[in-house]
Amino acid sequence: MAKKRLPASERLKAFRKARELTLKKFGKSVGVGAGRVCEWEGAVCKPDAPHRIAIAEFTKLFGDEIRVEDW
Repeated sequence: MAKKRLPASERLKAFRKARELTLKKFGKSVGVGAGRVCEWEGAVCKPDAPHRIAIAEFTKLFGDEIRVEDW
């Protein structure tokens, strides 16, 4: 049986914490503020298309891509 993937919001939080990135540092890397990253991680809202692309590109640098279509 295939392992169920966590939602992108939870994977984003785990990715950020595993790399000891603050909300502010991660946000700066993808072009938003800390508050917006917190909203994404809490599944309050989803990133828009340009930010989904930025997240995918940034996380791919670490070999742990959160893909555009994961949201």
